[in-house]
Amino acid sequence: MIVARAIKPSRPFQSSIFRDEMTKAANTIRKDALADFKKTTANWKHKVTFASKVWVGGISKGIEVHVATDDPIYKYIDEGTKVRYAAMSADWKSKTEPDVVGTFPGRGKPVFVPSKRRSKHPTGRKMKPLPGIKARKFTKHIAKTVQKELSRETKNALARFTRRTGYEINQ
Repeated sequence: MIVARAIKPSRPFQSSIFRDEMTKAANTIRKDALADFKKTTANWKHKVTFASKVWVGGISKGIEVHVATDDPIYKYIDEGTKVRYAAMSADWKSKTEPDVVGTFPGRGKPVFVPSKRRSKHPTGRKMKPLPGIKARKFTKHIAKTVQKELSRETKNALARFTRRTGYEINQ
């Protein structure tokens, strides 16, 4: 003989508390990711603005954290370019390095930056493409860091949820 009986929780699941704790975790991650992105441009003369937001959806949508910028110069440095036309001074040293979240002093200056109206060097000769910008991969590096932090923050959010509600969660 087989007997089946339903196992019911003693009280209903408190989804609002669960959502609050997960939102707190997402906001912690958002703040840390935003701080990392700001570190990549800390000593740039060209100021880059970043927007960040946490979206809390339903059960199927989950929680999303977005940090972004629409600055084209940041995109060129983050993703790299195949060629460039800007000429830099002989003492040029970049303020950033690939796979490093942060900035360094750097030195030098651009001596020629072409525009739509002026595509020739001041000497009159036409510019040949120079080697491109080496990709710094800030976004990929920060995403990798955030993934590690996500696991830790989710565990902390679940622990806070169980303390607040008295539920036991087997992990």
